[in-house]
Amino acid sequence: MCKRNVKGKFTIKYTSKKVVLNTEKLEDHNKLKEYIEQKKIEYHTYATTNSKTHGFVIRGLENNPEPEEVKEELKKSKIDVKEVYKMKKTVRPMYLLITSAQETIKSIIISVTSVIITFNTKIVTWNANGIRHKIDELIAFVDVMAINETKLNKNDKFKIKNYNVIRQDRDDGTRAGGVAIIIRKGITFKVIKNMKQTSFEKIAIKLTVNGITVIAVYNKTLNNFTENDLKVLNRILGKVIIMGDFNAKHLNWGCNRINTNGTVIKNFNEKTELMMHFSDEPTHFPENNMTPTTIDIFLTKNINIEKPTSLYELNSDHNPVVTHIEQNKKQIN
Repeated sequence: MCKRNVKGKFTIKYTSKKVVLNTEKLEDHNKLKEYIEQKKIEYHTYATTNSKTHGFVIRGLENNPEPEEVKEELKKSKIDVKEVYKMKKTVRPMYLLITSAQETIKSIIISVTSVIITFNTKIVTWNANGIRHKIDELIAFVDVMAINETKLNKNDKFKIKNYNVIRQDRDDGTRAGGVAIIIRKGITFKVIKNMKQTSFEKIAIKLTVNGITVIAVYNKTLNNFTENDLKVLNRILGKVIIMGDFNAKHLNWGCNRINTNGTVIKNFNEKTELMMHFSDEPTHFPENNMTPTTIDIFLTKNINIEKPTSLYELNSDHNPVVTHIEQNKKQIN
C-alpha cells in the first residue's frame, strides 16, 4: 500500500493495537490519506500545519457589518482569513474569525483594531464658541471631531486625555475663531500641510487606516467666501470629509432664508462631485432669540456617510452634529 502511494521516504511502526505510518512529504501524506479513505479503513491522523486554523472573537463592530465586509477588510491587511461568521444570540455584535495557524493575537491585533475603526468611526463637527472651559465635556465623546471657534491663542494649553489634538489658532493672537481636530489615540493620521490659503479658517488630517482626509472649516460671521475657496478643498484627491460651521444659509437645508454663502455652496455642490449632508434638526440656536438654523454641515467626496444628527449635548449655542462612515455602498449623486 505504501509503496504504491508514497514516492518519498516513509516509516512503518507496528504495535499490538495499531500501525503507525509517517511520511516525510506532505504530498505523500495526502495521497496516503486519500487511499485509506477510499478503502474505508479506520484511521486517525493529526492535522498538518497548513490545515490547522486559529479562531478569534471580534467585538466592537457596533455598526453591524456583514461577515464578507469584515473578511474583505482583513484581507486588505494581508491577514490569512479563512472565514468570518457572525455569532448569533449575542447582546452586541460579535464575529468569529477563522485564520490559518500562522496568525496569532499579536499578528492580527493591529489589523482587527483598524477594521473596528474603519467600520465604527464616529465623526462630529461642533462649534464650541470657546473651548477652554469645556474640555472635560469632550472625553470619550467621539473618535474624530472638528471643533470651530476654539478661541485659543498660542499661550493656551489644550490637551484631552486619550486624544491627539491638532489646532490652528488665529495668527493675530486674539482669542477668536480658530479650528481644531481631536483624534482618539489609536487612530493613526498625518497632518496635511501647505494647503492653499482660503478666506475661511481650516485644518486637515489624513486618517492612515482608511485613507480619509478630514478637513475642519470655520467661516466667520459676515465673511462671504467664493467658489475659489471651495475649489481649494475640492482639489484634494481620494476620500474626503469636510465639516464645520460655514455660516451658509439656504432653504435647501432647512434655513429660513438664503445668504450669499448659501448660494455659493449650493451652486458649487450642484456642478461638482462634492456631496452635501446636513441634519434635519437645527444646529445653531442664536443667543438673540433669532430663529434656529442649520449652518454646521458636511461635504464629502468619494465616500458615504450616514445622515448627520444634531445632538442636544455639550455647552454651546451650536449643537454637535454627528455622523458615521457607511461602508461599501455605492455613491449616490
